Parts: sequence; C-alpha cells; structure tokens
Amino acid sequence: MERVAGLGAAYGAVQDAVGADAGDEVYLAATEWPAVMTVTARLAQVPVSNDQTVLSKLHDAGFSLATHHGFGCT
Repeated sequence: MERVAGLGAAYGAVQDAVGADAGDEVYLAATEWPAVMTVTARLAQVPVSNDQTVLSKLHDAGFSLATHHGFGCT
C-alpha cells in the first residue's frame, strides 16, 4: 500500500500544481509529472514480480503450460 499511497501523493502534487480541470497536455508537461511515472513504474513491478515468482514455482514443480494447453512443446 505504500507504493499506492506514493502514487496518490505524486499525482496529487501534479494536480495541485496545474489544477484539477487542466487538460492532459498540461498534466504531461508539468515538472512534477516524471515523479508520477517513476512511482507508477515501481508499482507496476509488483504484479510482474508476483507473476515471475508463480511461474518459477510452477516450473520447479514440473508444470508445463505448453503440455497442459496442447501446444505440443515443453
């Protein structure tokens, strides 16, 4: 939840700087916008990491997606 809170704080800083009714182009041009993207990238790493962990455990257990779904390869 810390990363989600960080995203809210970063986005809030942009909104405070440009105003809630500003257009997309104004948000994207704001000097605070790169912080939003940085936090978003860190937040996106969470599900990717979780997926990689699950796939690794399935692989270690001998599970093959190709075999179980009829792709004909392992």
